[in-house]
Amino acid sequence: MGPAIGIVVMIVAIVLMVWIFFFREPKKKDKKEDETPENLIVEEQNDLGLPAEFFSELKAILGPDYEHPQIKLVWDEFLERPSDFAYYELITTPLLSHDKTKKAEEFMAFTTGYITDNFKIYQHLGDIRAKMADLAGAKEAYEKAVEVNPEETDALMNLGYVLIGLENYNEAHDILAKLLTANPENLHARLYLGMCLYHLGRYEDAYEELNRVYKKDQRVPQVHYFIGLCFLQMGHKKGTYRALSRYLQMHPDGMYAMDASKVLDEIEAENPDIKKDIEEEEAKSKGESSDS
Repeated sequence: MGPAIGIVVMIVAIVLMVWIFFFREPKKKDKKEDETPENLIVEEQNDLGLPAEFFSELKAILGPDYEHPQIKLVWDEFLERPSDFAYYELITTPLLSHDKTKKAEEFMAFTTGYITDNFKIYQHLGDIRAKMADLAGAKEAYEKAVEVNPEETDALMNLGYVLIGLENYNEAHDILAKLLTANPENLHARLYLGMCLYHLGRYEDAYEELNRVYKKDQRVPQVHYFIGLCFLQMGHKKGTYRALSRYLQMHPDGMYAMDASKVLDEIEAENPDIKKDIEEEEAKSKGESSDS
């Protein structure tokens, strides 16, 4: 009896081991540990099949700002549809409006490590970097946006503008000229082309492009500033004075305000009566217009 019982016990033990390893349902993990929204979304497959680490790292980048009402409001939907650019804009807007541009940049830069085929994400990253005055970084982002979508007008235009800031005038000229060939009515691109031509020393060509913008829309301060600079280089001091004065009236705290004021002071030092002369000419012109 003894050996038989031992054999039976051994057989039962083997059967139990086989059942434990091959047939028993695995123990479910603790819900508190695994059923975070990020893990649940990954299990159910978000629309890009991104891993939970993507969302958890973005949440870590946000830190306390994750609690912002606008971010909290859209976060769960973002977990399901990370392909939708609108969520990135909604999440970064509160950061940008509260002087947390670097955090917004980090959020978008991390995103591009996972999502490489959405030109809007690259373009938004470029806009944020341009806002930070990181022109080299903005250039890189805009170039990626254009690489993903070569027909994207805004990315091309912004790339041209950033290249001007980086003093890559010839490259900027080629991009903007090509863009305007496809869309001659793009006033921002024409403004940037005029700025580019000015920096290339082609003052008359620059004036022609800027004047075309001026005739369409006189509300753009930069048009008046660069027209004033073109007049200055072409020796038209009154034209310079008029244009730069308009710029300062429209944009007294603008990025070119100090330079414009300096040029006006220099012109007034050479000709103290220039302001009076211009006012008399304008008054005379208005009188003749009313008579006719």
